Amino acid sequence: MKKTLFLSMLIPILISCSPVKKVLNAGRLKQFEFNEKIDFNFETGVPIIEVSIAGKSYHFLLDSGAPTAISPTLAQTLNLSPATNSKSSDSQGYKKKETVVVIPEIKIGKLVFENTGALVIDMRSVFQMKCLNVDGIIGANQMANAIWQLDYTNKVISISDNMANFNAAANTKIIDFLPIKIQKTPLIPIQIGSKTSYITFDTGSNGNLDLSLLKYSNVINTFKRVYATGISGVGIYGAAKQSTTTYAKVPEINIGTLGLKDQVVLFSDGKSSNIGNDFLQHYKVIINWQTNKIYLIGENHYNLSKLNRFGIAISYSGNKAFVSTIFENTDAAISGIHVNDEIVQIDNHIIADFTETDACNFTYNNILKGKDAAKVTILRADKKIEYNLKRSVLLE
Repeated sequence: MKKTLFLSMLIPILISCSPVKKVLNAGRLKQFEFNEKIDFNFETGVPIIEVSIAGKSYHFLLDSGAPTAISPTLAQTLNLSPATNSKSSDSQGYKKKETVVVIPEIKIGKLVFENTGALVIDMRSVFQMKCLNVDGIIGANQMANAIWQLDYTNKVISISDNMANFNAAANTKIIDFLPIKIQKTPLIPIQIGSKTSYITFDTGSNGNLDLSLLKYSNVINTFKRVYATGISGVGIYGAAKQSTTTYAKVPEINIGTLGLKDQVVLFSDGKSSNIGNDFLQHYKVIINWQTNKIYLIGENHYNLSKLNRFGIAISYSGNKAFVSTIFENTDAAISGIHVNDEIVQIDNHIIADFTETDACNFTYNNILKGKDAAKVTILRADKKIEYNLKRSVLLE
């Protein structure tokens, strides 16, 4: 599914309390010599799978950018006692102290994961996460017990302990990764010019390629660029603070043995750099913690050579919609639309009539998709103001 969210949802969770390492890494997979296949749901741009715990089915997000986690409600249902505590931070740098528990058994298909360490995290405190309607996260510490393949075309995940069960063709691109010591999240190298940095390989993000402006500012200062002001992403603890994001046309990017030319890349000053599913879905992806290698098997091949936008990004909360980002030198910026303006109508969609279910639907299914022009009505100081916006190429 092509990315339809204007507001990227980023859910890496980084933990820094060393006693947690023992709990998170104590889990194991009961079976040997296995090759299991399960379906996944990708309607929201992130993989969601069905798991079984204590004989009941639950929906979990498959997130290589986070440790395994469960909701407080599920932890209470399972009567799990705290094993330790963790200092956690999300993709936007928000920090919180969380309880860590041990889940005796998690079944994924026919596979049984025993004594898995998990953070207890409120999965519904942020609207975008609430809309996912998940009970937990299958994270990197648990995934590291096997080799995982995500087939985005057929929406099938394959799990095995033997690389021979996967078909890595001759043109497969290989990326060596560094696993974060505590939770085993893969960090991969991104090279632009003479600068290389490591970013999170994040199946829990519906975003694209999001790099640190601080690390690459000197490299991209001669590239074609366009700027956007507003909120660029959401983590599990909350939305990013308002800032300016840079989109640059990068002549060459190297990711392991994958080389890309003339691509539009987002550079932000947020706390997290990552590569998400809007990029990964163009490949069949294999993550092998036995060898610390990621394999990208060519499917449609990633290409973002143009930045084509209406000039605004939209976020939802409850049954309301807001302008989250404005791109410079667009109809939206020139006509006077502001970040945080409330949107009450887009063409024939009256936002005031939306239920929370409607807002969740449009959170993951762009309301402007397929349109070249749209009438956007803003409510400001109790007055409705109509703006006629057109889609345009901002960078090519």
